Amino acid sequence: MADPLDTLARAKIVDGADPVTDLAALPSADLSIGSVVLVGDHNWRKGPLWPSFCAFVFGRRQRFTHLGMHCTVAWWQDRPYLIGIVEVGV
Repeated sequence: MADPLDTLARAKIVDGADPVTDLAALPSADLSIGSVVLVGDHNWRKGPLWPSFCAFVFGRRQRFTHLGMHCTVAWWQDRPYLIGIVEVGV
């Protein structure tokens, strides 16, 4: 089975490329927001319970729309925690 990241790396970049399947078509701002979402999801799922709880209750909120999803990230001690993600149409 082919590695999906390797397939994306070899994909041809064209105007009007789909940003969901072609990461090279994303602007750098989208990549930085996407990395916050990925790290925030990892911190929320795999991190200890107390920092996740403190982020949910006391954390500074950041809300944005990224790739058709409304995301809510709570920041606690300079770490992001993804506390909400919903599709735009819902």
